Amino acid sequence: MRPLRAVPFVLALVIVVAWLLTAGAGAEPAGERGAYVVVLAGDSSDLAGPNEAGGTDGSSDTDPLLRHFAGTDFSLGLVSTAQGRYDQYQAMLDVSSGTRQPRSLYASDAPGLTLQGPSSPLSGDQEAAGRWRIAQWGQVRDRAGAVSSTIRPGLLAESIGAPGAAFVGLDREPTSAASIAADLEGNIGDVWFGPPADLVDRLVEARRRHRLVVVQLPGDEGSLAAVDALVANRAGGDLVVVVQLPSTNAAIPTDASPQRHLNQTVIAVAGEGPPRSLTSGSTRQPGLVTAIDIAPTVLAHMGVEVPARMRGQQILSRGPIDVAGLESARRRWGDVRSGRQAGSVQAIGVLAAALFLILAGAQDPRRAGRRAGRILGLAMLWWPFVALGAGAIALRSAAAEVGVIATAAMVLATGTDQILRWPRGPILPAAGGLGLLSLDLAFGGRLLTRSILGPSVVSGNRFYGISNEIEPILPILVLVALAASGGLRSRLRTTYAVAGVLLAGLVGSGRLGADVGGVITVSAAMVVAILVVTKGRPSRRSIALGLATPVAALLVLLAIDWAGGQRGHLLDNVTRATGPGELWELVARRYQLAGRIVLDPANAAALAVCALVVAGAVRYRSTLYGTLPHRGWDAALLGGLAGGVAGALSNDSGPVLAINAVIALAGVTAYLVAPPGTGHQPQPINHPLPGEAALR
Repeated sequence: MRPLRAVPFVLALVIVVAWLLTAGAGAEPAGERGAYVVVLAGDSSDLAGPNEAGGTDGSSDTDPLLRHFAGTDFSLGLVSTAQGRYDQYQAMLDVSSGTRQPRSLYASDAPGLTLQGPSSPLSGDQEAAGRWRIAQWGQVRDRAGAVSSTIRPGLLAESIGAPGAAFVGLDREPTSAASIAADLEGNIGDVWFGPPADLVDRLVEARRRHRLVVVQLPGDEGSLAAVDALVANRAGGDLVVVVQLPSTNAAIPTDASPQRHLNQTVIAVAGEGPPRSLTSGSTRQPGLVTAIDIAPTVLAHMGVEVPARMRGQQILSRGPIDVAGLESARRRWGDVRSGRQAGSVQAIGVLAAALFLILAGAQDPRRAGRRAGRILGLAMLWWPFVALGAGAIALRSAAAEVGVIATAAMVLATGTDQILRWPRGPILPAAGGLGLLSLDLAFGGRLLTRSILGPSVVSGNRFYGISNEIEPILPILVLVALAASGGLRSRLRTTYAVAGVLLAGLVGSGRLGADVGGVITVSAAMVVAILVVTKGRPSRRSIALGLATPVAALLVLLAIDWAGGQRGHLLDNVTRATGPGELWELVARRYQLAGRIVLDPANAAALAVCALVVAGAVRYRSTLYGTLPHRGWDAALLGGLAGGVAGALSNDSGPVLAINAVIALAGVTAYLVAPPGTGHQPQPINHPLPGEAALR
């Protein structure tokens, strides 16, 4: 064949190949796995809320969505939808980012999310021509950037690459979930609309062209039927994630907590093995994941590398599904944040006052006051043990739980005062509280998370480990136990140092307390205690060593957790930071949150009262503490106060830690100033504060 005669054949071959490539451009390459994200966004009557009608088997007291997906091909759980107050638009943007920050850091609410395209999104069965985008995306990006450089709305779709993600909606229905399908510029690869009758067909066709398909449904019975049909008709390797993100002002049953049912909604996942209970490294809680875990889960399923800026973690299926247990956990997580901490402490004070009045009617008022004071102090030290144990009962009524905790603490305190003579009493409550907490943390901390001492699971701020509220109380328990168990002994500083190291490991280890920042609180308390019990004036070297110890302990514990693969809250942020600027942002954000707490009128008033109490204790220390048996008690008081101050300066809860430390030390003082009588009164010992002699 002559060369010129071959030209038509070559051109024909090129045309055929080009046609074949063009025809296949809309379909995904064979073997690539994809995913559907189904958002149930209904409100009012469409919201699948709990049925509180009653029933003895517990089934009618659970969420209808949980009951619907139980027994199907879906793995099931609850999803933390927000960090702070729930907002539907913000929750959807968080899903698209794979990370989130506290809602309080945003200067304004998330803008309304509407589609902008070549024509009205409500006209026609299919709109695929032209470019679709979220109209408010510029505002979305600016708002996110003002809070944190880690937040990148649209990172999920951007990570998948061309041709982007698709959004499928129903005619004349909201389209805010399209933001999950938007890339970093707010663009959406494809948008499809139509009636409910052919919804599944449109979903399957959209999936043929795109690896990620997002669909928004109202959450009614028809929506659930469509989801079931989608699972039956999807390609074998495709993932289906169904997440409930109701309207911000969704109708909630009058006897249910809005925060509980909006901040912890239902999530179901099909395509990752047999039906199991869902969990993730973000929560470490069986049956609970976060909304920001969806993006890394989708990408990991597709085999796409998860960006470092995504702080969510892959959703896992582990353990049997327990629908009643999920509803019980959701209810309990909401109940424990209903003022029960403060209420139980106040109730102990009321019972102690009542005890004094009863005793004063039968004996000398001074003697009655000393006994009531000792019991009050011991009850405050028993409070962590009893509050933690009450998590096993999980009482629904706040008044009942407050009453049980206060009464049990007073009973234990009364028995302790009878068994152990002053000032040995604190040994029992300290050993009980620290022992129970250590045992629970060693087995996963399930009791802690269901107690009033646990992290704020319902708010989405923290899901495991030791909460900031009890962080300064733990070194106080250790220090009073050391003081009560013998005072000045040989190798005293070594004893304090070993106790501090063990407590720091309990608080900060990723496998246990997971609060690496708490190491600073513990270390500060123990270092000051060691300096106080040291004879003579501390040298400059001792002071420098004391100041360096918290930092060194923090770095060592971070290294141990990193080497052992156990992530605490701080370690997770530090190791995933993309640069020094992000680390500085982390520090600044913690103080920003702490500052907001200080500005709260109630916290500001409490902090002022605590400052006056501390000033009064220092002013009248000779009267209050002049008869203490040895300097170990000075170490407990000053070390405990130092721990509270250090915790306030190093945690995002700020003044709350200092306030709780002062309350705990007030209980210790109530015990110390109330010896049983002259028969047990110790001889006064002149033991000025460190450096006080030099000032005279």
